Amino acid sequence: MARPMTNYIVDMLMFLAFLIVSITGIVRFFGINLFGLKAYTLRIVHDYTGFALIALALLHLILHWSWIIAMSKNIFRRSPKKEEQ
Repeated sequence: MARPMTNYIVDMLMFLAFLIVSITGIVRFFGINLFGLKAYTLRIVHDYTGFALIALALLHLILHWSWIIAMSKNIFRRSPKKEEQ
């Protein structure tokens, strides 16, 4: 699979996991009944989707590591000192 497609799939899965974790977190916090699911089921969905989100975020960082290093070097590169006149 081409690198851009891999990045796209990882990013979309990460976004979907984020949405699920966010919605189930809000539902659990306010005690809203969502589709008749019990609190235990919502907790399981929330927790395991959170684990998936963490794994996808780590995969995202691994896939973009060389870019992160290159940008960090670019940003934190020491600029030449200006000579006083």
